[in-house]
Amino acid sequence: LQWNYRIRKTTFRYQDIRCLDSTRVILQNRSNDYIHANWINSADGRRFICAQGPMEGTVGDFWEMLVQEGCRTIIMLCALIEGWRTCSTEKRLSSIQEKCDVPVL
Repeated sequence: LQWNYRIRKTTFRYQDIRCLDSTRVILQNRSNDYIHANWINSADGRRFICAQGPMEGTVGDFWEMLVQEGCRTIIMLCALIEGWRTCSTEKRLSSIQEKCDVPVL
């Protein structure tokens, strides 16, 4: 299993969880093509993107990925409070839902 060590560490919420180069989503038409997201293939042939919740510095990348890959639904599977801090992902995803026709579940 390999991952690219040249990626900016500011794109990781957790330093010990990385995307595999072989399955990661690649942002097109840019010098830094990295986003913390991987393609997952289901048993019935459908493909999904699993991504960490966008952080302050990666919200634009997250938007770009949604548009680029034609995402129609976002399913959030995370706690709103992580340890001692509140996760602001819910607020960011709510703003995404308000600005486009993408349901957030």
